[in-house]
Amino acid sequence: MLLKNELELNVYGHEKCRPGKSFGPALRDYYLFHYIKSGRGIFEVNKKKYDLQQGQMFAICPGDVTYYKADDSDPWEYNWIGFSSKEAEEIAAYTGIDAQDPIREIPGDSRIPEILEELSVLFPVNKPDIYRSLSLLYDFIAELTRSFAAPSRYNVQSDQNIYIEAVKKYISNNYQNNISVAQIASRIGLNRSYLSTLFKKSTEKSIQEYLIEYRLRRAMSLVRDTELGILEISNSVGYADQFAFSRAFKKKFGISPSKARDKSAYKC
Repeated sequence: MLLKNELELNVYGHEKCRPGKSFGPALRDYYLFHYIKSGRGIFEVNKKKYDLQQGQMFAICPGDVTYYKADDSDPWEYNWIGFSSKEAEEIAAYTGIDAQDPIREIPGDSRIPEILEELSVLFPVNKPDIYRSLSLLYDFIAELTRSFAAPSRYNVQSDQNIYIEAVKKYISNNYQNNISVAQIASRIGLNRSYLSTLFKKSTEKSIQEYLIEYRLRRAMSLVRDTELGILEISNSVGYADQFAFSRAFKKKFGISPSKARDKSAYKC
């Protein structure tokens, strides 16, 4: 799954609660997850009450009024993490997490406890730890989707779009290099023929055609907006052969790279 916008780490931490300690009823404006390390407690949302214990995780979704309370005799100890972004709702939907289904049993092979434990050690945030804490947030999201992905919530077309966007993103990050369709398919983890068929159906272009067009559009920007030489531009957009680059450029735009520098000669 692709994250089109950066996630924002809102809160994280750890607490060994005193007996009967409670929070709420209240709502949050971001997603908040608590993993129970030990002990017991209750969690209430949407007029439902859950009795929870060690090894479980409960999720609070934005706008949902929730209440939770540590057990009087065996109070829970938990780690928590809260995050938001424009894609946070998509992440939650992909894992099937909402007010109707906010509880998760953490599998024995999940790294979620380990990730949240490492985060708790970083609390409170010190400047040198900011990037590590963000890295751990992405690790948490990866484990969340790996352990609890609910494919039935996404239709086939949505799943296919993820691969199409992955191809485009890979090309935008690597077009300067000598990349191939086989390499792209390998990095994305799909059969080359299958990925090529999906991409062609979605964009009406082959992956190779899209790559060439992307390179040449970028080359046109460099020709028009910089003082770089043609050889430098050729190298910058993934063409080792300057003459092959010039031929491809002219075929695409109907004008040579050198003449394209005359802004009156070509309207992009």
